[in-house]
Amino acid sequence: MTAEVPLSVIMPVWNAKRYIRKAIDSILNQTFSNFEFIIVDDGSTDRTLDLLQQYEKKDSRICIISRPNTGIVGALNDGIKAAQGIFIARMDSDDIALPERLNLQVAYLEKNPNCVILGTSIYFMDAAGNIVKKGDRPTEHKEIENELLKGNGGAIIHPTAIMRREAVLKVGRYRQEAKYLEDLDLYLRLAQIGELANLDETLLCYRVHYQSINYKKFLIQSERYGIILKEAYESRDLPFDNTIVESCLNSRQSPADDHRDWAVTSLEFGSSKVPLKHALAACLWEPLNRKSWKCLSYVIKRLLKII
Repeated sequence: MTAEVPLSVIMPVWNAKRYIRKAIDSILNQTFSNFEFIIVDDGSTDRTLDLLQQYEKKDSRICIISRPNTGIVGALNDGIKAAQGIFIARMDSDDIALPERLNLQVAYLEKNPNCVILGTSIYFMDAAGNIVKKGDRPTEHKEIENELLKGNGGAIIHPTAIMRREAVLKVGRYRQEAKYLEDLDLYLRLAQIGELANLDETLLCYRVHYQSINYKKFLIQSERYGIILKEAYESRDLPFDNTIVESCLNSRQSPADDHRDWAVTSLEFGSSKVPLKHALAACLWEPLNRKSWKCLSYVIKRLLKII
């Protein structure tokens, strides 16, 4: 690796052997190839490290950092500390980057020096890798920041983000006290020193499964929303109302809600099995909820072209 490369891709991993091959391959097969790929193994206890070492032997762009488990914040900061890139790209071990992702994002950042972080739109995948929904993101700074101030860290999907390393270091990297909301916290601080943006292209397949950190973090760490958002409002001289936190917490969908949603939205992708699978899953999660059975009926009728 050179002393300075255009891009460092950072991927924290922990017990990720189920999905990690596709995640790594999707980065190695990017049309933009001038990067270092820093993979931080956060004390995995399965065969993840063995798989990573196999890849490291095959591709000189890969650098494995293996150390005891500290959690995602420590893993991310260790990756940033090792990074030599002008830009830092995030990647997660269960997602799939589409081939033009890095090329289009780096090109945008090079043309827009005031932009400190850039995300993209996404496709939502279920655990099996089926595309179930398209997820467009807001593209303009003001709209993104407004969503962040409502507690919506998904205004920039974390594994789509590419950031200027200098900006990340300037705001102090990820903070341990914001663990499980570390993306929202970092975005809010970056928004005060530069522009936030999302490309309107769909450049990542984002996997949603109920064992993921992304899902668990809301259930475990929701009380941290108040601390992070209050600080963000005060730093902007804006009045803070705790009902913002309550609204954020109440907006979270249940697994059955997700399956009902995906059952309908996945109809547009042409498969008959996927919508039916998620409609049935909603009924299994909430068998007494009429909405689940109505969803199943709707999907069956659509598949049979009755309506």
